[in-house]
Parts: sequence; structure tokens; C-alpha cells
Amino acid sequence: MKENKQYVNTKDVTIYPFSCKEAKPLILNNHYSHAWTMCSFAYGIYNNGLLIGCAVYGTPVGRLAAASICKEYKPKVLELTRLWIADDYGCNIESYSLSQTFTYLKKKGIEVLLAYSDPDVGHLGKIYQATNWLYQGNAIQKVDSYWFTIFGKRLHERTVVSKYGSANMESLRKIDKNVTRKYMSKKHRYIYILTDKKTKRKILKDLKHPIIEYPKEIANESN
Repeated sequence: MKENKQYVNTKDVTIYPFSCKEAKPLILNNHYSHAWTMCSFAYGIYNNGLLIGCAVYGTPVGRLAAASICKEYKPKVLELTRLWIADDYGCNIESYSLSQTFTYLKKKGIEVLLAYSDPDVGHLGKIYQATNWLYQGNAIQKVDSYWFTIFGKRLHERTVVSKYGSANMESLRKIDKNVTRKYMSKKHRYIYILTDKKTKRKILKDLKHPIIEYPKEIANESN
């Protein structure tokens, strides 16, 4: 959330399609995760011609995430996998920039967007709440997941399995005796429907998971 309620002049902001290759170094250098991810479409965010951010959309990271919206729309679902905008450009810059990317995505035939907010880094999804995304809770993911720190580097459980063949602590201690494991809080899930009203009604009717009220604060979760 930007401080002092300063607002950007949206006439100064332009959004252009951006290659994933161009977006990658911006995300690696500036996004809090410092990690690259799935990218199908990327959009550069400019203020008076100066590149100040980018939005990245990709195939939903979770194997079953798209189908968990509703099976019929699986090929038309993308996830907002990364959003980074430089600080001090006004509290409306994120919402305005996202809304402008929607125009491009509609032309690509995308009908549903998915986004997650990570409470482990203090994110509740305020930007999604402010832009009228629909909230589906944080209980959709039924299986517990963990962050691992191996040789001083924090890794997602999927990455650990892919790289080391197992997420079993006994096996991992043979690789790094100082390995640690931390419970990963379940992420808040939001969806945004890009279609006309008639199709939106059908999608809402077919959703596998209900729409519920927005969370107001980050709950403490434990192992």
C-alpha cells in the first residue's frame, strides 16, 4: 500500500505487451521473491515513457489449479504470477495497471484470472480486494506444504523434490546437515472473470469452490 494517499495521473501511465525475456530480469532484480515463474504473457508498465514495472501472467503454477476453477474453462485460465511496480508512483498505480492488462488478455481469449496472496510475506490481497476480485478463501489447498532452507537458500517443496529427489528430512540431512523446514501458510486465492455478464453468470454457477467474504487480517497459522 502506497503511503500518504498520493495518486498517479493515469494519463501518464501506459501498458504495452512485453516479452517474457524482457520481464524476467525485472522480476529477478525487483520482485520480493527474486524468483522467475511461469510466463505466457507479460506487460510493461510505463510512466511518461519510463519503465517502472511489469505484470506477468502464466499457466497456473499448481497442477490442478486451473481445473479447480471449473473444468470447462481450464484452457482459458491464467494466473497473475508476478506483479512488480516501483514505489512512489501513487496508491492507484497497481489497480490501474492491472485493469489495463485485462484489455489485452480478453483479446487473447482469456476468461478467468487467478491470483494468490502469501501471508508468509504479509500479503492479504488488498490490491485484489480494491479491484473487485472474488475471494475463494485459503482452504482450497488440502495438503500442507513447506519451505526448506538448504545451503542457506530457501526453496519451495516442489523445487526440493525436483532438485534432490525427496523432501524427506532424513534424506535431506545427508545432503545438508543444517537443512531446516518451515510450514508454509496457505495462500489466499482470488479470481477475476473477464467475460461478458452472461458468461460470467455461467462461470459463477459452475465454480467448484464458493465465493466468500474478504479476509480482513492475516490469521496466525501453526504446524
